Amino acid sequence: MGGDVDKSALTAVFDRLVTEARVKFHQKKFEEALHLFKQCQAVCEKMAGRGKHTEFGANAHNIASCLHNMGELEAAKAYYEQVIDAFQRSKM
Repeated sequence: MGGDVDKSALTAVFDRLVTEARVKFHQKKFEEALHLFKQCQAVCEKMAGRGKHTEFGANAHNIASCLHNMGELEAAKAYYEQVIDAFQRSKM
């Protein structure tokens, strides 16, 4: 995504992606959900920067949950740590 993308357009993309990712997660299609949640994370970073937007922490949790359900516990742990960091930074 280019630097001149309108924030409302990014929000619309994020909303569409997160809705689709949640559906896949609840269908237990964790790999598909993981891919979509990672796309959501890229949009979050574009909108607000890593760790500066509450959606970043919530979305990192979604990624961790996918990885956890896929049995990739070390990768999940790394994302859970990002969740804690993002929420701690949002309180600053």
